[in-house]
Amino acid sequence: MFVNAPMMIHNLSVMGGKKEYRYNLSGNFVDQKGVIINSGYKKFQVRGAFSHKVNKWLDYDVNMSYMEDQTYGQTSSAQLSENNSYTTHLMYRVWGYKPILSENVDEEDLFDDDITVGVANTVMNPYVSNMNEQVFRKKSRILLNGKVEFKLCEGLKLTVKGGYDRLVVRREEFYNSKTYKGYSSAYNNKDVNGLFNEQNKSSWLSENTLSYKKKFGKAHTLDLLAGFTLQGTKSDLFAFTDIKVPNEDLGISGMDDGLPETTTVTLSRNTLMSAIARANYQLLGRYLFTFSLRADGSSKFTRGHRWGVFPSGAFAWRMGQEPWMKAAGFIDDAKLRISYGVTGNNRIDDFAAYGSLVMGDHYAMDNNVKEAIVPSNLGNDELTWESTSQIDIGYDIHFFGSRLNATIDLYRKITDNLLLNANVPYSSGYSNVYKNVGKVMNDGLELTLNTVNIRTK
Repeated sequence: MFVNAPMMIHNLSVMGGKKEYRYNLSGNFVDQKGVIINSGYKKFQVRGAFSHKVNKWLDYDVNMSYMEDQTYGQTSSAQLSENNSYTTHLMYRVWGYKPILSENVDEEDLFDDDITVGVANTVMNPYVSNMNEQVFRKKSRILLNGKVEFKLCEGLKLTVKGGYDRLVVRREEFYNSKTYKGYSSAYNNKDVNGLFNEQNKSSWLSENTLSYKKKFGKAHTLDLLAGFTLQGTKSDLFAFTDIKVPNEDLGISGMDDGLPETTTVTLSRNTLMSAIARANYQLLGRYLFTFSLRADGSSKFTRGHRWGVFPSGAFAWRMGQEPWMKAAGFIDDAKLRISYGVTGNNRIDDFAAYGSLVMGDHYAMDNNVKEAIVPSNLGNDELTWESTSQIDIGYDIHFFGSRLNATIDLYRKITDNLLLNANVPYSSGYSNVYKNVGKVMNDGLELTLNTVNIRTK
């Protein structure tokens, strides 16, 4: 069952450029055979980055990455059946069949002649089963990111960013009559069978911001930012399994002649739009003020409840820069911090707020079971953003050449309108429904002391 497994790794990278532009290209290839027969792993990856300063008003960056990895074969820890589950692991089956093969034993024998067939498939030849299994998994991902900066005038800059991410996961399995999962027995009524599963997930992002930074004299510094972002996620799942495939010699391509067992198609989408603003102000380099505001609209909620507004603000006083603090001598730096902010959470299923229907066998008529379309999810039109607000008061101080540092933080965090898939009475016809319920508060005091006791050569 075990073999010597060679491994190859190849890497190639090229980089260069001039003052105005830079580029970096790299590639990687891995081919690793598995120590278990008929198994292994392959990986291919390529990356590229390019940045170009066109002139003093315009520059851009582009990044790209593509990755593909493949695995095939079984692992020793894979559980192949829910029946007698502990006996379905590969290494158990190795000992359950014949721990030692003598010279006069045919490695192609499916079963041990000394054990009665029919109790379970634990006595099936694991070597033959593994060599006849077609188990293939492939994952590919592409990442694209770009940024363009326009310096419209002194201190004023427009930044446009974009990104795209796509992941494809594909899984193929086929078990013929010489495999543990394809041999017809009391524990397997599927006979020769196979499955195909492909999942696609993609996301995109567009971010556009306008920033302005200006220093007024020696005392005042102002930094402003405003912008909006758009982003979306799409996921698709296509899967089917076939049983009792009549022509096993065709492998997975013969599945269309089998009997369909399960078919799954799932499509899901969500989008988010955000408006953002931030202002930073410094006075004399010692008094720091910041304020930010963002408004988010999510497609996961119904009309009238999609938008949430989340402000935040902070003040910091660098007391260590005050002349009277410097006069103390033994104090190197000190800072007082006060902040308050609200964040939002919309992490629920894409269509959790909407009611849904399902088709299936639900009632009898004319001595037959009839299909019906019935509600499966109640939905909640009032569902909206969960919000978390937090206030923090902190103080940092450094003594004796920063050999004694202390920090104290006092905080309180309150989460309101929690998104909960709450239980509801079964008399309603449903078991759960998403609600905005409850409030959770956490507060505490954090103390940190850091000392440097010895500093010598």
